[in-house]
Formats: sequence, C-alpha cells, structure tokens
Amino acid sequence: MQMATSKSLRLSPADREAAVAVLQDCVDQLAILGGIMPSHNKPSAVDTVMGDELKQILESQRHLEAEFEGMGLEGGSLRDHAHSLNATAQAAKTSKAVQENMAKLQGDREFLEDLMTEALREVSCEGTFTQLTTRLRQCHEDKHHKEQTILREEECRRRVRQLKKQLVELRRDKEDQLSELSEQIAHLRDQLQELKAKTSLEAKYVKKESQVTVEVLQRRHGNSEGSLRESEGTLEQQLAEEACVSGRIEAYLKKHYEELAEKVDHWMTRHEQDIEMKGRDLHELKQSKASGLMKLEELTQQYNEFNEVVVEHRLLKEKLRLKAEQAEREAKAATKVQAWWKGVMVRKQLGPYSKKKKGKKGKKGKKGKKGKKGKKKKK
Repeated sequence: MQMATSKSLRLSPADREAAVAVLQDCVDQLAILGGIMPSHNKPSAVDTVMGDELKQILESQRHLEAEFEGMGLEGGSLRDHAHSLNATAQAAKTSKAVQENMAKLQGDREFLEDLMTEALREVSCEGTFTQLTTRLRQCHEDKHHKEQTILREEECRRRVRQLKKQLVELRRDKEDQLSELSEQIAHLRDQLQELKAKTSLEAKYVKKESQVTVEVLQRRHGNSEGSLRESEGTLEQQLAEEACVSGRIEAYLKKHYEELAEKVDHWMTRHEQDIEMKGRDLHELKQSKASGLMKLEELTQQYNEFNEVVVEHRLLKEKLRLKAEQAEREAKAATKVQAWWKGVMVRKQLGPYSKKKKGKKGKKGKKGKKGKKGKKKKK
C-alpha cells in the first residue's frame, strides 16, 4: 500500500522545486567527494581530510533525509546507504586492507550519485520519485536472493559432510572386516606351521624309537629278527600314513587359504562397487534436491496467487453481506415508520380513517334516543 501511494504521489510545483534543490545539492556534494577522494598511494594526511569531508557530507545527508521524510519520501533506505558509507569511512581509517575499503567506499558513492541523479531527473521532469523506490526495492530483493543462495550452499555443504562421514564409517567397517579376515588367515598359517612342526617331530621321534628298538632287539633277540622286521614294516606303514595325512592336511589348508583369498578379492570389489553406488546416489540426491527446490518455489508462487484471490473473494463477500444487512435494516425501519404513520392516521382520524358526516335525520334520531335514556335514568 505504501508503494502504491508513493507511485501515485505527484509533488506540487513548490515541493518539486524544493526537492530538486535538495537533490541537486546532494549530487554536487557526492561529485565533490568523488573528486577529493584520495588514491591508495597518498599519505595518511589526505585520509584525515577525506574523513572530515565525509563527516560533513554525512551530516548534510542526514539533513536531506529529514527533508525527504517531511515530503513523504522513503528515507530509510537512503539512511542505510549513508550509514554504510560512514562505516566504510571508519574502516578506511583503521583497517589494514585500505585499498578494498576505499574501493567499496567509491562504489557506494557512485551508487548513491547515480541514484540521486535519476531521482533528480525524474522529480524535475515528472514530479514523481518512482524510480527511486524501484531501485531501492531491487537492492533489497538482490540482497535477499544472495542470503537465500548462501543458506542453500551451507545446507549442501552440511549434507556433503554427513555423506563423507558415513563413507568414512563404512570404509572403517570394511577395513575392520578385512583386518579380522587377515587375522584369521594368520592364525590358520600359524596352525599349519604348528602341524608341520608337530608331524616332523613325531616322525623324528618314531624313527629314533624304531632304530633304538631294532638295535635293542638285535642285541637281545638275535633269533627274533623276522618279527622285528615285521614290526619295522608296520612302523614304516604308519610313517607313510602319517605322511599321507599330513599331505592331505596341507592340501586342505592350501585350499582353505585360496578360498579366503578369493573372499578377500570379492569383498574388495564389492567395496569399490559400493563406493561407486554411493557416489551415484549422492549425485541423484543433489539433482532431486535441486528439482525439489524449484518445485517448492513454483508452489509458493501459486500459493501466494491463490491467497490473493481468496482474500479478494472474502472482501467482496463481506461487502455483499454488509450491503444485505443494510438493506434489511432499512426495510425494517421503513416498516416501523409505515406502522407508526398508520397508527397516527388512525388515532388522528386522517385520510381514509377519518369519520364520515351523517345527515340531519340521523342527528334527530340520536337526540330522541338520548332523551329516552335520560327519562329512564330519572325513574
């Protein structure tokens, strides 16, 4: 509503001349400020002069804003730009990055100078200030859009950090599983070495025992050489069986080791596939999020349009209801007035309710009746 009134507002000739003078003074002062603004390589004495000039210009700017507010213009945004100019001037004195501060100060001054020039041209030609309000509204919209973009970027970064954290946890779990499998393989290798050592020791022990028993039997029982040879054969058979058993065990352990190696390769390939799958899921989530945001903006715009239509319909319905109530009250009042007037006419015997005049005979007859009634009362 305020923007609509400011668009339709047209200054009178006297106010126009006053506004033109104020805006021209502001433009001249900004141009002087641009002329006296020092370069980045000048000494600090010029910076102090520039700070004094800025203070004088800001004081005149506050005076101009007060005059604009007296004429009904929007001075809040001009005050914001003046405050930003003042803050930039103070930062130019104390900050180490003097070049960046001076560049920002120069940009603000040029923006204010262009804005005041356009406002001066419009006020002098048309007597309005619609371009000024339009430019200020555009500045606010750009600022809001940048803030929304920054918030969306922060949300995306937070989501990426969460996904990276999940990926690190998944990788840690897979590494733990691989470490467990490697520990099992090492344990099986240790068992295999123990079995080999045990079988070798048993073989040595049996061989020595057989040799000792053969020697003892040969010394003690020369006649029982045949039986000793048979026992030697049985011992050799046992040794063969032990060797066969140890070979089978070794083959089984090798086969089990190969199976474990295949499982390790399988889990490594599956780990890589899971990483690729999660990367694709992350890309799809980003695309779906972008489409969801676009759809949300469209639905928000549709909601605002429908809300405006509903508000207009409610206002029209309220007006019709008030109009109907007014008509009903007027009808009741008219009925009461008619009833009152009819009662007045009946009581005063006006119009169709007045008494009709009768003839002379009728009057005589009434007198005779009255006389008879009087005699009866006397009796």
